[in-house]
Amino acid sequence: MPDTRITKKILLSNFNSVQCNPWLGDIKQIFSDVGMESLYDDLQICGNNSLRCVTLKLTDLAIQKWHEELHKQPKLRTYRLYKHLFETEDYVKINLTRTE
Repeated sequence: MPDTRITKKILLSNFNSVQCNPWLGDIKQIFSDVGMESLYDDLQICGNNSLRCVTLKLTDLAIQKWHEELHKQPKLRTYRLYKHLFETEDYVKINLTRTE
């Protein structure tokens, strides 16, 4: 992105002051969580492969957190017997009308 674009000027002016811009802090945290903080620090452009990698890593982190939380809750012991995969069940995807 050329340095003359207003979006780049705004990004560069806010880049080092994460406290002033919580959105940039959130983006930095996401890259840190997936172990790709260098993309953020170096202001590299993310291609499709990088974005796909970030998506896969974030999905894996969400699944891990789901499993951990599932085993922490004693009230979910029956749920744990039947729910093994982190996916939407087929019955939830059914499109029913109000009369059905």
